[in-house]
Amino acid sequence: MDNYQDLIDKLTPRVREILTPIGGHKIYHLEGNCWEHTLLVMQGMGSDSLYRLLGLLHDIGKSRFYERDAEGWYTYPGHAKGGADMLHEFIPTTHPQYQLLYWVIANHIKTLFFCKSKCLDKDMAKLDATIPAGVDHKQAWHMLLTLGIADIKGSYTVESEQANDNRNIAKLEAMKARL
Repeated sequence: MDNYQDLIDKLTPRVREILTPIGGHKIYHLEGNCWEHTLLVMQGMGSDSLYRLLGLLHDIGKSRFYERDAEGWYTYPGHAKGGADMLHEFIPTTHPQYQLLYWVIANHIKTLFFCKSKCLDKDMAKLDATIPAGVDHKQAWHMLLTLGIADIKGSYTVESEQANDNRNIAKLEAMKARL
C-alpha cells in the first residue's frame, strides 16, 4: 500500500489557504469555514493515507465555486465537478491515483442524492458506468461512500436536520456493506 502522507503534508498549507476564507452554509455547514469542515472530513476518512488525501481535496472546488446570499451565508453550486477539474493543480494527471480521485471528487455530492433515490440500483449502475477505465470499481465505490459518510459527519447542521443526517449515514453505511 502506498503512503500519501508526504503529499498530504505538501498540499495541506495550500488547501488551508484557499478554503479558510470560505464560510459555511446556514443549515448544513455550521462548523465554521470550509477548512474546518475539511479537517473533520479527513478525520472521518480513517487511517489510510489515500483516503485522507481524498478528504483533504474533496472540497477544493468550494474555493472557486460558491455564492453568497444577502445574509452572507455560502452555497457551493458546481463545487464537486469544479473541484475535480481543479485536481490537476494539486497533483499531476500522471499520478497513479489521479483518475480515481477525480471520479470520487466529481461525484461526491451524489451520495446525498442516493439517500433519496427511489431507483437506487439504477442510479448506481448509471454512475458506475462513468468510472474511468483502469480504476477498480469496488475501490471507487468504497472511497465514494466513505467520503459521503465522512462529509455528512463533518458537517454541523441545524438541529432539525440531524435526524435526516443520521438516516443518510445509515443508508450510505448499508450501501457500503453491499459492496
